[in-house]
Amino acid sequence: MQGSKLHEWLLLFDAPQKRQLRKFVHSPYFNEHQAVQHLLDILLSGRLEKQAIWAEMFPGKTYNDLRMRHLSNLLLTLCEQFAAIQRFESQHQAVQAECLAALREQGSAGLRAYTARKFQRQHPSIPGPDSLESFHHHFRFQAELLENVQDVAQRSAGSLLQPVLEQLDQYYFLAKLMYGCTILNNQRIVDAETHNALMPAIFEAMDRHTQALNPIVDLYRHLHEMLEAPADMATYTRMRELLDRHGPSLPPNTARDLYTLTMNHCIGRINAGQLQFQAELFGLYQIALARGFLIQNGFLSPWNYKNITVTGLRLGEFAWVEEFIHSHQHLLAPEHRFNAFTYNLARLHFHRRQYPIAKKLLQQIAFDDVFYSLDSKVILLKIYFETQEDSALDALIDSFRSLLRRNRLISEHHRSNYLNLIRFVRKISRVLPGDSKRLAEIRASLEACEQVADKGWLRQKVQELE
Repeated sequence: MQGSKLHEWLLLFDAPQKRQLRKFVHSPYFNEHQAVQHLLDILLSGRLEKQAIWAEMFPGKTYNDLRMRHLSNLLLTLCEQFAAIQRFESQHQAVQAECLAALREQGSAGLRAYTARKFQRQHPSIPGPDSLESFHHHFRFQAELLENVQDVAQRSAGSLLQPVLEQLDQYYFLAKLMYGCTILNNQRIVDAETHNALMPAIFEAMDRHTQALNPIVDLYRHLHEMLEAPADMATYTRMRELLDRHGPSLPPNTARDLYTLTMNHCIGRINAGQLQFQAELFGLYQIALARGFLIQNGFLSPWNYKNITVTGLRLGEFAWVEEFIHSHQHLLAPEHRFNAFTYNLARLHFHRRQYPIAKKLLQQIAFDDVFYSLDSKVILLKIYFETQEDSALDALIDSFRSLLRRNRLISEHHRSNYLNLIRFVRKISRVLPGDSKRLAEIRASLEACEQVADKGWLRQKVQELE
């Protein structure tokens, strides 16, 4: 059973959930197969070998793999149902909406009216919508209340129609904004032809209902404006003000999404040469770390781990970064832990000018991700430049350029950033110190170039030669 989909499901459940799962599977309403109940009890005890499980379930009978797989599939289906039901039960408005819908289908007019009144009395105590899913559930609930009035009483429908329309608007606005933000973010990272033609009309509609917008809808509205006009500092400032105001009260998943996209925006502006965003990004990372927004399913993403390290190093926060690298490595998933820890430690040693240690660490890493590979080449590029290893630098520039041109997974944005980086490194490496005319030409060309990685480092190298 080890490694099977059934085993994967059981690993997802914590101890209280496993106890609830056992009650669920042993309930005759959901499952009448005693063999499936027995199978779950054995698996929950920790035994996983098929032959041994069969021997305990069917003593003296020859092992039958077909039947064993059939029982496992039945239990797998029950695990899926249990997970869905548990999640559904936590969505109060969804449960109430479906209850009213069931009563409507049964045709019980009096009971429907009573239940609708009861749910309406309970409504103020139910948390407001805080995610796209819960916005939809609140809309469905209001729609069912309206159906109850129209079908049962045929009066006062107007007073309930307005909340339905308002909830529908909020849900639709949020859905369009969230997908719109995803489109804009994806276009920044990889080439993608996705069109969201109705967004101008959505913004016009929201402008007419500014006062009625839920804070989460308003946050995504400003996030979309920021991503759509990345060079406009004012759009970022408004977004940051809203995050600071509403961030502490946001649900974790929504906060994670908003902070992540805002941090990605800062990274894009830094890559475009707006270095004032480095301090902004560092502050956002520290807030997100303190509030646990960056921890998902118990783990810290290796990309966030790397970006936090890079940002701190650029600001000269070496002691903070060293403590962070060591204190947070246990939060990395086991399959990423060694590579991510070693890579970021190499970056720290590079910034401390401990180049032999940095190179040795980079040699220990297996780069199975294209962006890790690119970033490791950037560190080596800088090391060869700093140590004046001209032959190694030229060879690396050639192999780096070849990788950038042949790998289709790299977006044109990233490709341009890295190609311009190696172009300027080659130019700077071939100019003599004190050649003010040539250095002035390189500096002017660098400042005019909008897409170049590590622009701040390149500026520093030009300055050192002047």
